[in-house]
Formats: sequence, structure tokens, C-alpha cells
Amino acid sequence: MNRLNGHLPHDESPEPTGHNQELRNELVNIGGDERLLFMEGLDDAIVGLCEVHGQPPRVAYSVDAILEILKTRDGMSEEDAMDWYDFNIAGSYVGPYTPALILSMPGKRVQFEVGDEDDGEAE
Repeated sequence: MNRLNGHLPHDESPEPTGHNQELRNELVNIGGDERLLFMEGLDDAIVGLCEVHGQPPRVAYSVDAILEILKTRDGMSEEDAMDWYDFNIAGSYVGPYTPALILSMPGKRVQFEVGDEDDGEAE
């Protein structure tokens, strides 16, 4: 299903659902590092880059948005989405470029839109 995967140029990998190559290229340009890792199928949950002194940049994802995508796109219940997130995403470490997961404070939820599965563009 959704897996962590390194950035590859558009012509070297198939276009997965929820993939936004323009966004990915922009983040690589901003971060100045082509080794950024992205979670496949969850580009709509990207909120930016995370920088910590002395460490490489990491793609930052909204946990709220990830859970909403799992419920909306994949038809999971709230409990199933949380279980899947905890086991498959929060529990993953793939090295220093492992994406950052941003937990929103109550009342400070990140606004997002789940994109169209066919083109990765926001609705």
C-alpha cells in the first residue's frame, strides 16, 4: 500500500496514486538534496520540509492529513486508520531522511484537501 520510497526522477518510476511530481521537485530544490524520502500515495499530506541543525532535511507530513487520506481514499475506519498509521508509518525508520510526522495541537489543525487519485491535484 503506502510505503516509504526515495525520490526518483519522473521518467524512472511509475506515477503512483497521490503522487505530485511538481511538489516533489520543488521540495528537492528547496531542500537542496535529491535524497529526500517521500511516502507513496500521501503527497497531499505534505506540509513542507523539516530542518534540524546538523541533520539532513526531511519531508514533513501532517498526521491529521495522513489519517484523513487513509479514511477517505482507502475507506478505513478511524480505528483502522490509526492502527495502520501506527504500525506502517509511525513505526518506520529508513535512515536519516525518514520523513518527519507533524502532530497538530488541538485547535491548530493543518488545512488540506485530498487530491484526485487520477492526477494528484487538489480538488
